[in-house]
Amino acid sequence: MRNDVGQLLSWMHTDGQSGLVHVLAVIARMLLGQDESGGLVIGGLIIHLFRHAGESVLPVLPDLLQAMLVRMLMAQTATFLQSLIIPLAFLVDSHCDAVLDLLESICVGEEGLGLDVMLDTWTENAATFQGFWPTRTSALALCTLLYKLSYTTSCVVVQF
Repeated sequence: MRNDVGQLLSWMHTDGQSGLVHVLAVIARMLLGQDESGGLVIGGLIIHLFRHAGESVLPVLPDLLQAMLVRMLMAQTATFLQSLIIPLAFLVDSHCDAVLDLLESICVGEEGLGLDVMLDTWTENAATFQGFWPTRTSALALCTLLYKLSYTTSCVVVQF
């Protein structure tokens, strides 16, 4: 998959779904598992898909975001949270409007809107991110997000 995302996108299963849909279904299943060590590589895989699949991920994005947000609430380690938040930060930086629309429409159980869950988890854990690229990506995406939210809502309250 790392070598040819185009082939993954063009492959169709007999049920009519693309290879991307099947890969994202496997990712969602891995996210719902209890073992966080198996999910640590998921963030890198998701970012790779986002980088190389471009707009092709948008139709399957709601289900993937839902699975990531639900898993954020259950995550216990900072490293695993980083592997969930950084792909979202990458998405915010590249497809801000689409991601905001989706996050505002997703309800995560009793916790509220997906946007609230993401912002709370992100800001609580941003100081623990490791590595230059994840830290940079997180900071830029938070700035983009807060800038965008300040112009679309009357009041943005984020607790750091």
